[in-house]
Amino acid sequence: MENASKLNITDGSHPNVTVNYNSSNIEVIAARGDLVALRLPSAQYGSLKVEVLQRFGHLRDHDGDGVDDAFDNCLLVSNAKQFDNDRDGWGDACDADRDQDGTVETSEVGAVKACVGHVVRAVRNEDSDAVRQAAFDCDWADLDGDGVVTMAGDYLQLALPREHKAPGPRID
Repeated sequence: MENASKLNITDGSHPNVTVNYNSSNIEVIAARGDLVALRLPSAQYGSLKVEVLQRFGHLRDHDGDGVDDAFDNCLLVSNAKQFDNDRDGWGDACDADRDQDGTVETSEVGAVKACVGHVVRAVRNEDSDAVRQAAFDCDWADLDGDGVVTMAGDYLQLALPREHKAPGPRID
């Protein structure tokens, strides 16, 4: 490897890990248990910018979404894209708590149901107030991030089972 460098990661609870890489721009994201995650420099491929997150160690993935439990924002519901539109740390797939009070209430579950059929799209300057209000009222209800609020996916699978419960779980 040309211009290779080594990164040794050692702390009290982790084995010594040596990673060879060819850039000085590398960031250690986390080290939990026997897992180390590194963010490598972004690469540009035409118009597509790719950011690489490399993990070393054993993958523990209870929900089968390909995201290690140590980094998963929704442990028991598969959500490979890790959407968290309200940026509260809970993945959208297990967070129908719109008012951020720590409990998914009946009114929030009902709001997801009322939005079934809504198609999420970018709001444009020329959109009417009604279109803007519909986006505000329903975009958050696309809990699975597929672009459409559905009865089966968003309401029955994701919102209804969380009613009267806290969002989550996740690892803090």
